[in-house]
Amino acid sequence: YLITCPNADPDSARLENTKAILSNLGLMDRVEIKRFETDDEDRIRGCYTSHIAVMKDAMAKIEQEPSGGAEKSLQGDWWQQLSTFMDPNSSLELGGKSANQSRGDRQARVLVLEDNLDTSGNLEQSTLDAMSAFAAKPDTSWDMIHLSYIPYVPNLLVSKTKDSKVVKLSCGVGSALGTTAYIINENGMRSLINEHEKKGYYAAIPDVMALRFPESRYASNPVPFLRAPKTPSLVNPQLDDLRSILFQPGVVSSVQSVLATTGLSSNNLLFTTIGSLLGVSGIAGKTTFDAGCQLASTGAYDGNIILPLLSSIFSLFSLGIIGVGAALAPKPPEEDGPEEA
Repeated sequence: YLITCPNADPDSARLENTKAILSNLGLMDRVEIKRFETDDEDRIRGCYTSHIAVMKDAMAKIEQEPSGGAEKSLQGDWWQQLSTFMDPNSSLELGGKSANQSRGDRQARVLVLEDNLDTSGNLEQSTLDAMSAFAAKPDTSWDMIHLSYIPYVPNLLVSKTKDSKVVKLSCGVGSALGTTAYIINENGMRSLINEHEKKGYYAAIPDVMALRFPESRYASNPVPFLRAPKTPSLVNPQLDDLRSILFQPGVVSSVQSVLATTGLSSNNLLFTTIGSLLGVSGIAGKTTFDAGCQLASTGAYDGNIILPLLSSIFSLFSLGIIGVGAALAPKPPEEDGPEEA
């Protein structure tokens, strides 16, 4: 499924860009476009509603055609199609089960994409093989597999698994990992739909996913997709300028790699980064200040002033970005959900 909002994309630039990416990857003929109007009273609710609607549609097809076309399209491995695109001589079986196997062997799975999609430049055969093998495990071991996630959120822990190409994602409410690209299985869809039918909308869809799947969300490492850095947001446009810097493929991949390699939580990594930047800025600033004093008193300086000056500017600029991000970030939702009737 590909989620798009035509009224917020009058020239279809977002949709056409995403379609071009999926066509290049050999996926477009397997994607169903779902169009929704934006909820201008509450854009977060609109995003939530669109994803729930997609899951309801998928489950309806699964239940109506348990052994027909719906099973084949929803249960087929999208990465098998990617593998064929990358290597025309490769086999369609990459360690996972055939798309024609019965649902008794495994659950149907759905790939959900948004029209703010971009590629990360990290699509590798070894990653496809690992994801295929992991997804073929008993479905009770996972509910969601993120093919894109935002690492700049509080309380995110990226844990290693037995396979270096697969990581486990753990975070709480208020840590919106994003919904740009993910795979969800039948158990996951049923859980979210049941939660919606009991409580309705009460939080952003990433927060509801965090509540329902605290120990069963994973991601490929590295992820093949990311949230496009220059595509305007329909939910929190005040962060668009910041995204254009932080969501560059190289930057996102580096932060995700550090989180996965070190095992540090995003909070600890943030504090470590701030401390390092303050230290570098302080040392560079002192060197620059001493150089300025020497120049003022003697008219000459016997060292290299350019490097400490640039280091100080870079550190202060980076701290400024962190400060702007903290100031503009949406407030976390209330922890207490609505009481059930």
